[in-house]
Amino acid sequence: MSRIETSGIHREPSFAKTPPDVSDLFGIAKRVVPFAMIAGILALGSAIWLLSHFPPSYRTSTQLVLEDSVNEYLQSYKLTSGPGLGRDQYIQNFIVLSEDVLMPVIKKLNLINDPEFGCTSDIENSNDSATGFSFNPVTEAKKSLSWLMSVSGLKAPPPQTQKCDESVVFARLADKLSVWWVSNPSVIEISFESKDRSKAALIPNAIAESYINSTRENKQRAGTLAVNALRERLDEVKAQSADAERQLAKYQIQSGDGSSTARSVTNFQRDELSDQIAKARLAALDARILRDIVVQTKGSNNIPDNEHIIGLRRQYFELDTQAREMEARVGKKHAATVKLRDQMADISNAIADERKRIADSYATQFEFANSKYDELKSTVMQAVHNDADDNSDDIQLRQLESTAKTLRETYTTLSHRINEASRLERGELVLPFARVLRQAELPTKPTPSKKRVLFLAGSTFMGLALGLALALLKNNPLGVYRTTAQAKNSLGLISLIIPRVNKKKYSGQLTEYALDRPHSRFAETLRLIWSLMKAAQRSNKLQVVGVVTALAGEGKTTVAANLANQISTMAGKRTLLIDADFHHRSLTTAMAPQATHGLREALQNPDRLADFISRFERSGVDVLPCPVSEAVTDAAHLFGSNQMEDLLHRARQSYDLIIIEPPPIALVSDARLLAPLCDGFVFVIEWGKTSQRLVLETFSEFNELWERVLCIVLNKAEPTALRHIEQYKGSTYGDYFDDRTLHVTRSGAPRQITMSPTVATPSSNS
Repeated sequence: MSRIETSGIHREPSFAKTPPDVSDLFGIAKRVVPFAMIAGILALGSAIWLLSHFPPSYRTSTQLVLEDSVNEYLQSYKLTSGPGLGRDQYIQNFIVLSEDVLMPVIKKLNLINDPEFGCTSDIENSNDSATGFSFNPVTEAKKSLSWLMSVSGLKAPPPQTQKCDESVVFARLADKLSVWWVSNPSVIEISFESKDRSKAALIPNAIAESYINSTRENKQRAGTLAVNALRERLDEVKAQSADAERQLAKYQIQSGDGSSTARSVTNFQRDELSDQIAKARLAALDARILRDIVVQTKGSNNIPDNEHIIGLRRQYFELDTQAREMEARVGKKHAATVKLRDQMADISNAIADERKRIADSYATQFEFANSKYDELKSTVMQAVHNDADDNSDDIQLRQLESTAKTLRETYTTLSHRINEASRLERGELVLPFARVLRQAELPTKPTPSKKRVLFLAGSTFMGLALGLALALLKNNPLGVYRTTAQAKNSLGLISLIIPRVNKKKYSGQLTEYALDRPHSRFAETLRLIWSLMKAAQRSNKLQVVGVVTALAGEGKTTVAANLANQISTMAGKRTLLIDADFHHRSLTTAMAPQATHGLREALQNPDRLADFISRFERSGVDVLPCPVSEAVTDAAHLFGSNQMEDLLHRARQSYDLIIIEPPPIALVSDARLLAPLCDGFVFVIEWGKTSQRLVLETFSEFNELWERVLCIVLNKAEPTALRHIEQYKGSTYGDYFDDRTLHVTRSGAPRQITMSPTVATPSSNS
């Protein structure tokens, strides 16, 4: 069949998807933004309500000032080999977080049974006790949203089935603590955050007390080790001194010389060498004591730091600060955080190596002092040997006197040191390693929490995003037809829009909407379709028109029924409406629900067409229904048969216009077999829903369809969206449309129109 000539209404199609119209996008934005704002406000309100039922956090801190004088005093008397506090200050913040300090606090305050740290209490009971609520909808809301609160960090409940021990509580307590240096490098600040006001003040003070006690105990242990080492050495020197005195007395008795007043110049030189030997022996003794302390303490904690270790500690502290900041921003497993922790580990190893080197140097110093002593002793022995022939007796006497004198001096020195160290062991010299500069006080107001702010901001953003997504899902402008310009540019066909019927304002049958509201835009669009048909009839024989869609549910039944009613009522044309959809039969249900015979019987006997037709009395339209009880499997065969051609031939002789409603083109082949028997088509597309791609595929697979399409009808358009799309038409564009209900009936040739202020009710006859 040749292409329908419609006075130039066709244009060259692009057969490509067209982008959304700019005015449509602006309209969507105007509708979407308020909806998204409302959703965001609701989400923010919900977040505020949720946060109001969770206890706030309280943060307090205590400050410690480190004492330098005590350590310097102990070092000045060589009672400890530990470093001065000034060199070791940067590592104190790690000592505060050590097990020696925190474990006594855990045991003292019984934190292992605390719901905030342990796992023995139910998390909901802990929250209820904190907020004062019992079982209520708030508790149920908390349970349902616990995962969200856990992710945001506002609530991190321990698993109820997990068995906790002290190590787990220690890790949780350390995570909640913050230790840093203030402006003065000798002042440490310990901060703790808790949802319990009393705990927020109690725990920092307990940690400060535990830190002071721990350092005091470490001092006492170091003093005890020093006293034990000195006492062992004192007993050894005492025995050596007694033996030397006995040997000296025995020699004096044997030689009969109780004094050694007569001395030559050489003898004075020997005395000087003896003094040097005594000093060398004392130096060797000091080096031995330092070495023994290092060995007995089994570590290098009491080894003094040099400038190199101080520099490494400063680097370690700076890297730790950077790692904590990086961990707070990106997490523990981030590559940057791991890299910083690796650098810290390298510096710790370097410090340990340097301490080991210093510890080894004590042994070297001891060996050097012992070698010097042996060398001096060897020198004296050599001098004595050289002068042995002349005054061997005098030399032996003086050697014994020198040995006895040296041992007496050593014994006196060790006794003095033991007395001082005993005072340290008894606690007389154990002064606080640190003092409390400021105690943590009971907080009066909650601590501003970034997590709460982030939770509110995140909830608002999620609400906005969800509202925006839902609004865009309803008003998706991509890949669908929403304006007549899109359809014209894509398909090259006249395009019309039929607005969606508001079912809240209209309770009648949709197939009678144009009869009830003849001055509405809906009815006026149908009259435009009739005008296109009349224009096509001037140059073509247009008598059989198919109302088709690509998919089901796009409104072809409503369009076909109302179009037939309009033509029959307003134009007075003899109109036949055929329900050719053997699958759904929605037209039959709406227009001829009582029919028992119809299209199938008419195909079997075309000569009896009039016997199977039902009259829709309100508009005078004749309906050929399809009253079958189940889907017909051979429908395609029936439409492609000679019987269908004969049936339409009979209908052409009796009617001015025949409107056929076949099944959807893209779903079944019925419409394609019926298409050669139709003179033209009205193609219905659901506005904003049917995919452009599907429509283009339908036309590309069925080339004959495009040539005989009278117009495209964008059905079920949203009235609100239409107002934005058609703003360019002016504010008076819709003044001629009237959606008031009118009862339009047909009685013979004349038309009768009666006004009614009420909404039409469903009726098959009027």
